[in-house]
Amino acid sequence: MTAKRTGLLMIVSMAILCMCMGFNDSPSPGSWSLLDTKTASNDATIDFANLPTAYRDFKIIGSAVVPATDAVNLYIRTSVASSWKSGASDYSWTRFKHGNGTNGNSSSTSDTKIGASGKVGSAATESMSFEMNLADPTGTVLWKQIEGRSSQIDGGGIPEQNLFYGSYVGAASAIDGIRFYFSSGNIESGTFTLYGRMN
Repeated sequence: MTAKRTGLLMIVSMAILCMCMGFNDSPSPGSWSLLDTKTASNDATIDFANLPTAYRDFKIIGSAVVPATDAVNLYIRTSVASSWKSGASDYSWTRFKHGNGTNGNSSSTSDTKIGASGKVGSAATESMSFEMNLADPTGTVLWKQIEGRSSQIDGGGIPEQNLFYGSYVGAASAIDGIRFYFSSGNIESGTFTLYGRMN
């Protein structure tokens, strides 16, 4: 076998291997594609604005998120027509928490935001992480569903986990942005990664 043919065979083999492992620059229907990554640095909010309309569903993963203020909750808001919604009755949500042998439930049918965590600590070893899904945000008939799970080390050093669900109920309008912020103070550090999935 000539060196030229050997080299060509190696290139084809590597291409097949990359496809099998999911490294594909061209997103396909049903697969998740990395769209954006934001790294917090003492920010008031982390925003994913102008969500691309080519994608039907979105997933956001928060890793090693640390608040600047101790014992604060992570909240979520949405944007409609490039306007962040924060009206007194814009959101309905519920959150179930389990930690240290105790369970708890928080909810509201008329709120300015969606609750996504318990009290997150800000000490040297404390943080939170989460995974959130937003289904079909471009639709204009149904309320948009946001659901996910989160975990945190609270202000007392206790590990906790949460399941959360909520919707913007001000209208059935298309959602074009997602915002994260804490109940008090800034987001000191952490990585927020946005993925999209086509129809």
